[in-house]
Amino acid sequence: MVGCDIGTGGTKAIIVDLKGKVVSSHFFEYGLIIPKSGWAEQDPEWYWKGVTETIRVSIQKAGINPKDIIAVGLSSLTPACILIDKDFKLLQNSHIWMDRRATNECEWIRKNMG
Repeated sequence: MVGCDIGTGGTKAIIVDLKGKVVSSHFFEYGLIIPKSGWAEQDPEWYWKGVTETIRVSIQKAGINPKDIIAVGLSSLTPACILIDKDFKLLQNSHIWMDRRATNECEWIRKNMG
């Protein structure tokens, strides 16, 4: 079985056997893009590369046939919007949970709407 977590600092995959013993794992690290103070972004391509690389390397380390994998579980950081156009082309970096550019709007909502 494969478990894969897409986190803020990187993606980790693990392979466990049917008894729950960790057979192998791999971590793919990525950083933050901070174009201005209070902003926090990431390139969504990092997520895809992280998932594919960590699973591929974990399978190689375990020495198993990918066809023998019976289950895959995924988890990810939230919220991280990925904006694409009609052709699935990325429009911009993801604004992640650490981003503070909408602080004024949030305060207005709290004040005026509870």
